[in-house]
Amino acid sequence: GDSGFCVALGEPDGERTFVTMPGVESETTADDLAAIEPNGSDAVAFSGYDLAYPRSGPALAAWLDRLPGDVLVALDPGPLLAEVPAERMERVLRRTTLLTLSQREARLASGAGQATGGELLGALRDRLPLPSRSLIVLREGAAGCVATGGALGTRVVAVPAPRVHAVDTTGAGDTHTGVLLAGLIAGQRIEEALAVATFAAALSVTRLGPATAPTKAELANISTEKAGDGTINIKAIGFATS
Repeated sequence: GDSGFCVALGEPDGERTFVTMPGVESETTADDLAAIEPNGSDAVAFSGYDLAYPRSGPALAAWLDRLPGDVLVALDPGPLLAEVPAERMERVLRRTTLLTLSQREARLASGAGQATGGELLGALRDRLPLPSRSLIVLREGAAGCVATGGALGTRVVAVPAPRVHAVDTTGAGDTHTGVLLAGLIAGQRIEEALAVATFAAALSVTRLGPATAPTKAELANISTEKAGDGTINIKAIGFATS
């Protein structure tokens, strides 16, 4: 069958809107998934797009129940958060190790109005049926991100983003999630992985197109430092980010 397509409408400030037409990628079946056998060194990332589709959504939720308990399960609900059936979303949340979402998505999920930062993280923890050990990452656009849970425990860590000239924000959230998962799988501390992911997302919005995540080599010169208030600051050598 045909694969789907997506038209991205970009604004002068780098913001974008999508018009999406699903194709065969929305029709994943249990048989398709049966051959995939993740182990404890793997991470499995779920998207709200996949979970919202009438055919792939149920298949993925059922497959999730069969994953080994030590597999890192990440969920990025994306803009289709409200389109995923509540029972299916709850089923996935109960197995989620890492929840990462934007400010808008977090407000939808928590009903927390105009809350931001630690207050919004707390609302998510109180409202959603997440395991107690889950890491929650709230992406706040140009402000960077905040996180709590997981190895952070009850601490709230803030990672400010470097100032950049944004030309296209398409894929920034995916870049952040992908680099964060890569860092965690490689054994980075959560604070370090969050800082590198935030820098990578900032760098991606300076480039046109959806597939603009930086390479490992481009991220090699990043270091971090922890401020007295718990904020994780990013230092990068060789990048002009202002």
